[in-house]
Amino acid sequence: IRMIESTLAHQQVKFDFYISAKSGKELIQLKIFSPHQELALSSTLPIIENLGFFVIDMLTFKVRFKEISQEHDVFIHHFRLQRQNNKGV
Repeated sequence: IRMIESTLAHQQVKFDFYISAKSGKELIQLKIFSPHQELALSSTLPIIENLGFFVIDMLTFKVRFKEISQEHDVFIHHFRLQRQNNKGV
């Protein structure tokens, strides 16, 4: 919720890298929060690969907030990544 609120407040794309206790150190999770529009995979994938990661899979979620007179959308792009050299973080 904190990242979604920050994305809407600043009207900027936000990133969150983390390692999940469930998936182990070899998989890295990346969430990209985008206000108002979905990011194209063909735009994000080369950037992630240039950072040294291999994308295992990706899911996109749309979250809609309704206020009294407005609606706000945030797209959450959830990536599961691995280092290209197959080493953990």
